[in-house]
Amino acid sequence: MMHRLAMRLVICLAGALCVAAVAQAEIYQYTDENGNTVFSQHPPTKGTDAKIIKPRIGRTAAGSAEKLQQDRERIVPAEQTAAKPADKPALTPEQEEQKARACSQAQEALALLRENNRPRYATEDGQIAHMTPEMQAERIADAEEKVGKYCEE
Repeated sequence: MMHRLAMRLVICLAGALCVAAVAQAEIYQYTDENGNTVFSQHPPTKGTDAKIIKPRIGRTAAGSAEKLQQDRERIVPAEQTAAKPADKPALTPEQEEQKARACSQAQEALALLRENNRPRYATEDGQIAHMTPEMQAERIADAEEKVGKYCEE
């Protein structure tokens, strides 16, 4: 019983020390020779102007979650984001033709995979082998995904 109390005390003290260490941490902000803004726990080389930033620690203000949601809705109303689908850019005639070819190829591949009981494929060394049922199911799923992607209006 006394051992548990001592362990709890040690854990609480260790936690307090960690919080105190974070509160004392300094972050340096400076611009490097390439013009990039750098944030670091280590001070920059001498001669470099650095600004020391102290991290804020503590709980969030009461109602901050509601305020954040209000700000989000003020910027982009929820009904606007939910109701409005993303506008797709218009395709060029060449892109339309490529999409139509990809659609027909995906449909043909899907039909062949579904029709054959044991479809064959070429291995890496050029040999012909039969697909396992798992391979066939995987390729059917892939072909269905491509049909959905390329054949949509």
